[in-house]
Amino acid sequence: MALEAEQNQDQEENIDLNALAQQGGDQDNQLEEQQEEAVELTAIEQKAFDQGWRPEDDFEGDKDNWKTAKEYVKDGEWIGKINDLNRKFDDQQRQFDERLSNANKLSDARRKSEIDALRKEQKTAVSMADEDAYDAAQSKIDVIEQQTQDEATSATPQQNKDPVIAAWEAKNPWINDISNVKTAVTQGIWNSFIQQNPAATNQQALAHVDTELNKLYPTEYNSNPRRNQPNSTENNQRKAKRTNKDLTMSDLTNDEMQEWNKFGKQIFKTEKAFLKTVKDTRNL
Repeated sequence: MALEAEQNQDQEENIDLNALAQQGGDQDNQLEEQQEEAVELTAIEQKAFDQGWRPEDDFEGDKDNWKTAKEYVKDGEWIGKINDLNRKFDDQQRQFDERLSNANKLSDARRKSEIDALRKEQKTAVSMADEDAYDAAQSKIDVIEQQTQDEATSATPQQNKDPVIAAWEAKNPWINDISNVKTAVTQGIWNSFIQQNPAATNQQALAHVDTELNKLYPTEYNSNPRRNQPNSTENNQRKAKRTNKDLTMSDLTNDEMQEWNKFGKQIFKTEKAFLKTVKDTRNL
């Protein structure tokens, strides 16, 4: 009886071992099948899979919206490029808005300073009973205030424009005449330069436009009367040549240095912000 019991126990152990061996074999087969399935993905499918793509059999959404791995990756690349462009555009727009706002602040401060100086002249004229001097000062004040009003009226269409471009267009009003052949030529020069030099600044592009227009229209372009007019806000020659380099405090004219000391520090807080705005408001 004891022998029979031992034999039965041995048989049960053999059965359990065989069951465990069979279970282990099944698990190994499942792992091999999973590995084989993973290997079946092509390179493009693996790339798409890592980005969230799933094979059609595993796709849980509307089957009409399922895309191949190639389509999925391509669409993702386009979306990424569009998002990058949107971010760059937003950054540029913020920079343009800031520069335009600063240019307006400087322009307003300059006009206020001019008017204050003229008011002082009027007080002196009154004390000396000099009506002619008083009227002359008032005429200048009227001109400045009229300019301010005119710019405020036309500010809306220019509010999102780079100050550098706005200044160039102000000196070349023909650019807004679409019937002018030179307008189309200029646009072509601009587009070509931007395509070939995507990292170029607007100031560099406009300098190239000026050079090419000088070659194409040497008489007409160089004889533009507005181009040769001095800036009415400047009373002395600039120290620095027109350049794409950032200005330093030593590049400022005497008038600009006086502006910095008089109101620039209060408005712009830093020399860098003031210098950048001065550069934007200078003639190209």
